[in-house]
Amino acid sequence: MTTDFAPAWFLPGPHFQTVWARLVRSRRMVSMRRESIEMPDGDELMLDHVDAPLPSTVPSPVHFILMHGLEGSSYSVYMQGILSVVARHGYSATAINFRSCARDPHDLER
Repeated sequence: MTTDFAPAWFLPGPHFQTVWARLVRSRRMVSMRRESIEMPDGDELMLDHVDAPLPSTVPSPVHFILMHGLEGSSYSVYMQGILSVVARHGYSATAINFRSCARDPHDLER
C-alpha cells in the first residue's frame, strides 16, 4: 500500500498530530439544526443535522450519517472536521449523539 500523506514539518510524530488537531480545530465549524427524539423510556436521542444546499455539480443527493466515538459528540473536533468537509462539498449529514453525550444526562431511574 502506498500513501501520499506527509505530515506538517512541525508535527513529526503521530502523537503531535493528534494533539495538534485537538488544540487548534474549532468545535463550531458548521452550523447544525438539532432534533430531539423522545425514546420509550423517557430519555431523548439528539440528532444534529447539517443542511447544505446542493451545487449544480452534485448529480444526486447524498446524505451522510455520522456516529461519534466513546465520550464524543457532534461537537468533537474530529466530527466537526468531517461535517465541514461534507458541507463544503454540498452534501447534507446527520450526526447521531448517543445518550448523555451531547447534553447533561437525565436523572432517570433505569
